[in-house]
Amino acid sequence: MIRQLQTTTKFYAHTRDEAEEEITKMINESEGTVVKQNIVSKNHKDFGDYYEAQVTEEFARSKEIVEAGFLA
Repeated sequence: MIRQLQTTTKFYAHTRDEAEEEITKMINESEGTVVKQNIVSKNHKDFGDYYEAQVTEEFARSKEIVEAGFLA
């Protein structure tokens, strides 16, 4: 049996507010628990500032799965 434990989503945003709004939306709609969130400001020499955000969701820990009897 294979169960997904974590997923990481990385996305681009024009503004920090836009990135924060998307992270809040992801937290509210998550099927698991958001264990990490990060927003990094970057600068492009021709196009200016932009933001990269990363969100890590955790669905289960392998120890919890084994203890619950899902794996034999």
